[in-house]
Amino acid sequence: MADIQTLPYFEIEDVLSFIALADTEKISKGDLSTFLLHYFPHMLTLKVCSTFEPIMYKGEYLKYYWSSIKNVTSFSINSLKGEWKSKTNNTYFIRHTYKGVDKKEIAALGDLEDTYHYYSKTEKEFWRANDKRKALIYHDLKNKTLYLSASTESGLDLLGFLISDAYPHFADELWDIDFEIAKPFGDYLAENSPLFLPWVEIEKLFKARSDDKIENEELILLNKLLKELNDAYKLGKEVDLKRLSEKYGIDEKEIISIQEQLDSITNEKFPPFKIPAEDQIYQIGYRTPPPALLTTFESTLDDESSPFIFYDNHEIRYLYLTLTNHSFITDFGSDDLGNYFLSLFEKAFSHHSAPYIMNTLFYLLLESKGELIYVRSIAYEMLKLFGNVLLPELKMEAETFIEKLSRFLLKHICPNALSEITKRPSIGEAKKGTYKIQGTQLLYQMIELKQ
Repeated sequence: MADIQTLPYFEIEDVLSFIALADTEKISKGDLSTFLLHYFPHMLTLKVCSTFEPIMYKGEYLKYYWSSIKNVTSFSINSLKGEWKSKTNNTYFIRHTYKGVDKKEIAALGDLEDTYHYYSKTEKEFWRANDKRKALIYHDLKNKTLYLSASTESGLDLLGFLISDAYPHFADELWDIDFEIAKPFGDYLAENSPLFLPWVEIEKLFKARSDDKIENEELILLNKLLKELNDAYKLGKEVDLKRLSEKYGIDEKEIISIQEQLDSITNEKFPPFKIPAEDQIYQIGYRTPPPALLTTFESTLDDESSPFIFYDNHEIRYLYLTLTNHSFITDFGSDDLGNYFLSLFEKAFSHHSAPYIMNTLFYLLLESKGELIYVRSIAYEMLKLFGNVLLPELKMEAETFIEKLSRFLLKHICPNALSEITKRPSIGEAKKGTYKIQGTQLLYQMIELKQ
């Protein structure tokens, strides 16, 4: 608390920001008397607040600083230097919280000594992230707007430097402050006035529990639309604009705009996977599942929505036990085979990614019936279809995923009689997945692709 001090002050920015928030239309018409009469209690409070001792932190007033950048057609927080914590919660807003920037990144921003001197700060003090400064960026996907929020002027400036470094064309708007209100008066307005304070209303959306009901019907519909668009992107599914427009009452052009922004954000963070030019020999795109089928690949084998008809009867179990020489009978016990096979994938990868990997593998083995197929080809197909799901989920690079899948098939899938190899691969082939496998008699009898 040694860094905090208080001083009496009164600033015209409080008055101007209050007028802008309260009723700019009356002021623009010159009806100042009506405005003052209507907002007299709040103006009186402003006068009272001006006698308060404002809070200062390291030589700066703690205020509500608010700035906006409009017509943002493309923005990704990953383009900005520094560490950020991002959050979404039942809204079309994304909140990015500044968590700091390292020395190499600071050096790449150029000479900012004049700025440090202006704030009487060292480089370390200027870039420090803490709860007092509250440097935040809100990305409004619907209205294509960035909102910059901070509790100190230097906090707002550091956001400006980081954004202008990545997006120079935003520079003209970055340094215009929309609102600047002393904390005591801002807190009073939040509690006692009907005014719409953007930093308060937007933040409420993130404080609400995820299962809280949002009363705004438009928000509810938009959130459902965003989920559909996101699911379609992850599954490579074509979007039916007409259906979505009729379902959610949103113009097709607006849906396209929202989709483009989502795609831009996701593509920059998780670029669509492309097979390297030198590995085109492993391309098997002609067997890619159709988009309509991809929506079922997150299902388990015994789900009604599964892409397969799954048979688990006495004959299948007898065949499985015979082919595996009863080696795994204690592993699945009384559990059905479908859950047992899924558990193999879940233990090796993750609960969420397991169905995507399992269903893609089985689909490709069924489609390649009677034909040997490279494991590397199978892995590449998984990454082409679901790389945006798998790699972030598993925190892996593509080559690490290929190696893990390759060793998993040798260690678990082949011994469980779901696939087979014609010869044992070398260590190098096992690591890179450059050996071939095919489906087994058990797989072809147990699983059938739905028509």
